[in-house]
Amino acid sequence: MAQPEPEPEPEPEPYADDGVVQWEVCGHTLRMQQQQLAGGASDGTGWRMWNSALVLAKYIEANAPALLQPRLRRPPGGGGDAAATAAAAAAPVRVLDMSAGPGLLGLACAVCGATHGLAVEVVLTEMPSESLTQLQANVAAANAQLSAALGAAYRPVSAAAFTWGESPSGAAAAAFADGFDVVLVSDCLFIAVRDDLYSELRAAMTTVCTPPPSATPTEQQASTLMLFAYEERCDDEERGFLAELEAPGQAPPFACEEVAAEELDLECTLDDGELGDLFAEVAPVRILRLQRCAQE
Repeated sequence: MAQPEPEPEPEPEPYADDGVVQWEVCGHTLRMQQQQLAGGASDGTGWRMWNSALVLAKYIEANAPALLQPRLRRPPGGGGDAAATAAAAAAPVRVLDMSAGPGLLGLACAVCGATHGLAVEVVLTEMPSESLTQLQANVAAANAQLSAALGAAYRPVSAAAFTWGESPSGAAAAAFADGFDVVLVSDCLFIAVRDDLYSELRAAMTTVCTPPPSATPTEQQASTLMLFAYEERCDDEERGFLAELEAPGQAPPFACEEVAAEELDLECTLDDGELGDLFAEVAPVRILRLQRCAQE
């Protein structure tokens, strides 16, 4: 009697484990659930953690008091106006994590603020997708955990939809109304290169960054600080986009300064086995400090 043909083994499911990344910041453990892709592929990169976010989280943790400053509400004239000085001191530092993925980076920023006694208000955004749904679930769980652990010092984080190249609407429009002192961008450059979203990314960066009142930003002027982290994967295309950011033209340029590699904790990155075997090797991480230049 002939034996039946064995059934073929199923194709391995992409990233079908529990998808949880645990991360410690200021003595608190964050558990980020990444989107499960067993049911279908993602149309973006927001479904999981990337090393650029981890390196930037460590950089913020090490430099929180210097980075988390109320840059848009500095009192005029070097602080001589007592009322303006008091108002600036009372206002929370507003932080945006643009395209936040599972949310670890922005949540880590909120924990750093609470730990250092800083009033930090964090908004996380992601493009409308299943990644946004996962982000909102992670934020809700983390807010409950961190409010219990840190008490009133912790300001609950919010999450909203924001599509690059479009005007913010709904919850994002309300959140964007007062501007942001600090904007966090991690691993957005790869998808801009892959999917030819250069103009959309540039437009989003311009939307969320308030320029200074004069042509060249300085530390004394009110302007948004953007911390832009990325993994080097497509060198020529990435360098071209970054060069265009600094070039004067139709779009307002950005002033750019790279954070020295010795200031970064590059040992905190996860290896391919922990992140999923998506790339041949772990890519180098770079962090830039960007500020919009005012129109001449």
